[in-house]
Amino acid sequence: MTKTMRNKLKRLTVVGAMAVGAGCLLGTGCTNTGRNSSTIVTPVTPPPISGRPIPDSMAAEASAEAVRHFNIQVTASGGGPAEAIRQVVEGRLADNGYKLNADVPDIKIRLGVRSTEFDRAGNYIRYEGTVEAGVNRVWDDKRLGFESISARGKRGLGADEATRNLTADLAERTAAFLMKSARPEQSGLAAMDVTVRRPWLSTRDPEYAQRLIQAVKAQRGVVYCAMVAHDYETKVLTFRIVYLAEAMPEGVLNRLASMKDLAIKPAN
Repeated sequence: MTKTMRNKLKRLTVVGAMAVGAGCLLGTGCTNTGRNSSTIVTPVTPPPISGRPIPDSMAAEASAEAVRHFNIQVTASGGGPAEAIRQVVEGRLADNGYKLNADVPDIKIRLGVRSTEFDRAGNYIRYEGTVEAGVNRVWDDKRLGFESISARGKRGLGADEATRNLTADLAERTAAFLMKSARPEQSGLAAMDVTVRRPWLSTRDPEYAQRLIQAVKAQRGVVYCAMVAHDYETKVLTFRIVYLAEAMPEGVLNRLASMKDLAIKPAN
């Protein structure tokens, strides 16, 4: 057999083998005894935006700052100067750093106002009145303080001036009592603004915030928890937590650090 014929025979053999192989792959009677030639496609989880795996595995640093005063709501009932007294009382509380927040109050102040004419001489009038001031913890309506405060206003020319005189006197005395009764040590509550700085992945911070709120609310003695400020660019979230002081003697940061799902590391 010549060299040329041998080369042609080799080419035919290779082509024939390829054809047989193709027939086996397309038919049903052939079995691949080697590695499976089919490719199994599995979902690929994209990496976090930061490029780091499992973002919640690294602890978020948290710090806490004690809140000096609680949120207070003031309501007044009764006739005469009731509304004016409420406004003056709120002003006195605000001037002394107390926080007025009727939407999410921790302490509710109720004022019951009564007033009558005490004396009249011509157009000069003098009123006397009483404010029954009650201070209650909103969470369970526990009474923190109660006082019946009475006063006689200075004589005034006409009803309006006489009412203003009585209002000023009653409101001043009432505010002084309320500022004593609404102090944190009177309430049995503690309040903290907790700042959490997340390590990365700001797009998941809303999800993390909701998880933290739910976990904190589930703790015994927690009265209130909500996110009050956030900066998703710097990944800083601020939560307001109000709780019964006796229920969390170890402090709010240590309690948060014990919740493994939140991955929190106290910074102070």
